[in-house]
Amino acid sequence: KTFLETERTNRWQTIVDPTGAEGVQINQEAWFGMAELHANYSLLYSMRRPGNGVYLFVLKGTIQVEEHELNARDAMGIWETDSVMLRATADASILAIEVPMAL
Repeated sequence: KTFLETERTNRWQTIVDPTGAEGVQINQEAWFGMAELHANYSLLYSMRRPGNGVYLFVLKGTIQVEEHELNARDAMGIWETDSVMLRATADASILAIEVPMAL
């Protein structure tokens, strides 16, 4: 399979979570997810809990987040929102790490 022919094609796949119900268990209030997006595909990331933020890291390709373009190895932190819309401007592989923002 190519990197775009996986269970995470054009959708989020949880790979790490606090309970292990969806992925590998981590003893933290954190969720790691991955998505493989085809060019021109848009995908919503919704926070799992109020007050969380998400760190988006582009592993491959190019995405648009609001008015910001992110290329391979670019990253962006997003907080104080319930969700964020991403759009791939080229085939892209994305890692999302969601964590609580409160101290």
